Amino acid sequence: MKRKPKIAVIGAKGFPAWGGAARSNEAIFTRLKDNYDITVYAISSHTSETNYQGIKQIIFKAHKNKKISVLLYYIKALVHALLRGKFNVVHVNHVSAGFIIPLLRIKYITTLTVHGNPFTKNDNKWSKP
Repeated sequence: MKRKPKIAVIGAKGFPAWGGAARSNEAIFTRLKDNYDITVYAISSHTSETNYQGIKQIIFKAHKNKKISVLLYYIKALVHALLRGKFNVVHVNHVSAGFIIPLLRIKYITTLTVHGNPFTKNDNKWSKP
């Protein structure tokens, strides 16, 4: 039996997804799971399931401070992938996680998905308080 290629996903934050870009990731990766061994690096604020419909999830504990929690999640996923992971490809899913790509490329083929440019949106998410 041929071994399936291994894909790691950083930035989807966990399945089942809540909505938006995460839902599209869930739809894509649940369709790919039969042909690929998929591991999602997740965060405890978004999921508690270590296996979601055949997709392995490595869950990191969320930090109390939401502003630092996602940054720590990206760093923990990066370190885990570099030191303990054995993947063929790492898929980074979010523009804010792009800073980890140069380090991931030391060991892996990487790809980045960006769902729009949040810095140009006219909303309060990126404005000063």
